[in-house]
Amino acid sequence: MTDRKQQILQTAIEMIADEGYGSLTMRALARASGMTLGALQYHFRTSEEMLRALVRYIAES
Repeated sequence: MTDRKQQILQTAIEMIADEGYGSLTMRALARASGMTLGALQYHFRTSEEMLRALVRYIAES
């Protein structure tokens, strides 16, 4: 996994901790990560793909 993907997933964890799971959208995650939605979708094509990666990331940590 690339460093950028790890940074995105870490931002997702922080968003969930601060604002709850309901606030985690691809658009909000892109904004919080300092990137455009298109750039985020380069790393994770769908929110489902991002959530699967997030679960794996948490399980491996």
